[in-house]
Amino acid sequence: TEDSFYLYKPYSDYSKNTYTYYFLDRKIYRPGQTVYFKGLMLSKVSTDVEETGGKIIPNSPVIVTFYDVNYQKVSELKLTTNEFGTFSGSFVIPTNLLNGQMHIGDYYGNVYFSVEEYKRPKFEVKFNPLINEYKLNEEISLKGTAKALAGYNIDSADVKYRVVRQAYFPYSWYYRWYTPPTSSMEILNGFTKTDSNGEFEVKFKSIPDLTLDKTTKPAFRYTVYADVTDLNGETRSSSKTITIGYTSLVLNLGLNGEFNKDDKILKYSINSTNLSGEFLKATGNILVYELKEPKIALKKRQWANPDVYVMNKDEFNKNFPKEVYENENDYRTWEKGNIVYEETFDTEKNKNLEIKNLNSFETGIYVGEMTSKDSEGNEIKDIKYFTVFSTTEKTMPYPLVDWFSAVKNTVEPGEKAVYLIGSSENVSVLYEIEFMGKIIDTQILKLNNEQKKIEIPVLEKHRGNLSVKFTFVKDNKSYLFSDSIIVPWTNKEL
Repeated sequence: TEDSFYLYKPYSDYSKNTYTYYFLDRKIYRPGQTVYFKGLMLSKVSTDVEETGGKIIPNSPVIVTFYDVNYQKVSELKLTTNEFGTFSGSFVIPTNLLNGQMHIGDYYGNVYFSVEEYKRPKFEVKFNPLINEYKLNEEISLKGTAKALAGYNIDSADVKYRVVRQAYFPYSWYYRWYTPPTSSMEILNGFTKTDSNGEFEVKFKSIPDLTLDKTTKPAFRYTVYADVTDLNGETRSSSKTITIGYTSLVLNLGLNGEFNKDDKILKYSINSTNLSGEFLKATGNILVYELKEPKIALKKRQWANPDVYVMNKDEFNKNFPKEVYENENDYRTWEKGNIVYEETFDTEKNKNLEIKNLNSFETGIYVGEMTSKDSEGNEIKDIKYFTVFSTTEKTMPYPLVDWFSAVKNTVEPGEKAVYLIGSSENVSVLYEIEFMGKIIDTQILKLNNEQKKIEIPVLEKHRGNLSVKFTFVKDNKSYLFSDSIIVPWTNKEL
């Protein structure tokens, strides 16, 4: 080929490194204050793949240096780690240095902190909670209060405010491929003063972005920023966001991901809120449909959809079998089949529901639709897609060139990690297990329009995680699935 590459490594696979981790009593100081620190020295073994180990280094000398903002040495301490690999000390920050980011450290690690000539605030600014519910194109009145930390009101203070609008789309299922671009816009700014009670008021009209289509049900966040300056020149700021839309209800259906039908019961949660995320009771229906999947496994598209189609679908499929013509491999475009589950809900009474006959479902992809109405009678939906599989069946959930699922990848020594792999094609899969940068097991697995369950025994020596990889090539395309088997250090817990 015209390209070339080198096959040597200019580094060693194995190295032993020392690290120092520093901990401070805080992250910001004044000139003249004392910085108290503690350090922990560890030795770790590194390979070209990962870093493991983490042994403490006791009784080791260490020189800790204090540097100013210009990386000039201010002072240093000669310390020795104790039997637990830790050391501690303190530095006094000189008062004649330039303020800013300083740091302390040694050859193996450091920590940065700020030195600032700051003063404690004397008052704070808060916006009052909104009691009324507002609609678009209504005038909104938002009140705030400036009060001293000592308890008295800050009156006759200057208030500079501005209101910024940002659109977003709470019903993400409506857009299958993208969300329309939006930009923030300042719709109002001005000045006012606090009264004798330290209160001020900001009024503005909740103007929507008329360039956005109403049918997409956009919502708008109106953020009010206020900067309050008292008679002494001290300025404190606060902000408050109010969310208003053409609708007033957001549903959340917790049916997404992959579910094992062998569990028999599928527990899921639901919720309903207003546009600001606060709970709002709702009633309605939940329907689950099976989806009509393609008859053959389609390859993933290698480039974007064409702007102009020069072939019809039949001609394309004849010349390029298994390739995607439009978006027929996108399950969100698949036709809905029969209703397999139906439930009514009332989020005020119950937010946790169950599908009690999951074992009667066929393996495949399903769509759940949660439907209700807001206070204005607008229909509100949430749509979620999920996959049903089985660890006891050999058939694929639906036609796919590559199917991988991590059934159980967090295990303790003595247990087994469980994975499902499958393909609707006839393929040979390279199966590898890696530990501490070395391949400890390699196998070739044969798949012929089937699913296989892979069980990996985990031993005590595997604490610190394993890696598993499945690789194969089909029709000039490579497929790789890799995952980490989490083997936690639970034996180190106190």
